[in-house]
Amino acid sequence: MPYKFLENVAIADVAFEVRAQTINGLFEDCARAMTNVMIRDLSDLSQKVVRKFSMVAANIENLLFNFLNELVYYKDVDFLLFGKFKVNIRKKEDGFEMKCIAYGDKIDPKKLKPVVDVKAVTMHMFEVKKTQRGWRARIVLDI
Repeated sequence: MPYKFLENVAIADVAFEVRAQTINGLFEDCARAMTNVMIRDLSDLSQKVVRKFSMVAANIENLLFNFLNELVYYKDVDFLLFGKFKVNIRKKEDGFEMKCIAYGDKIDPKKLKPVVDVKAVTMHMFEVKKTQRGWRARIVLDI
């Protein structure tokens, strides 16, 4: 598993850390980890619904923050959760651009075994770093 949940970081929130070799993989694994906070088993989530979207940001931290909050938006407005992602990030002159294809389905509490509801991604302890082995991110979610 490319992510681990961090205990005793935030009492009323959920925190996790993700490590990946590529920035695209980091975004994909962060998104899966966030979905895994909301449902017990990602394999219960079918891939019937496909959403394509893109976004830009001045830096990689804002791009990840906005990406994860976009997924929270889809959950709240369209009742969708996603468990598979294809992310493509490009460095641009004025920042970063991300294109994403997300695969998931409507929320079905009988099928998905919900755990908690993620309200938002927070900036508390939010971190994205390039390391010698790839990339690392720390995320705290408001539940």
